[in-house]
Amino acid sequence: MLSSKQINVLGNVLETSWGKSSDEYSCVAKFHGNLVRIMYSTVVYLASERSMNSQIPPVALEAVERIGLRAASAKKSYKEKSGETLTLKEISSDEDVQYIQASSVNPRKVVLYRRYVDFEVS
Repeated sequence: MLSSKQINVLGNVLETSWGKSSDEYSCVAKFHGNLVRIMYSTVVYLASERSMNSQIPPVALEAVERIGLRAASAKKSYKEKSGETLTLKEISSDEDVQYIQASSVNPRKVVLYRRYVDFEVS
């Protein structure tokens, strides 16, 4: 179990909503008890409905890479601020693809891609 000081440091490390933005993607970390959830989301423009099978796998690989970088960055920042090592153990991973714009007239489809990864903190 983390102490209140460790929780405060971790919360400050994970808080990135102020002063940073991205037009291409979002990679947000939330802290819940002894779990950290990192969520990657981006908008994908599909050439057609059939192109989802070819266009989503590269997005999924990018999501895994960016979540890994976000976790590594959090570990490094935590170590710098507290002098202690942060251990994140991946316990679950899930993805979600939702159509946000689709028309039978227009072949181009727009989807929102999200990947959630939960880590146990120790």
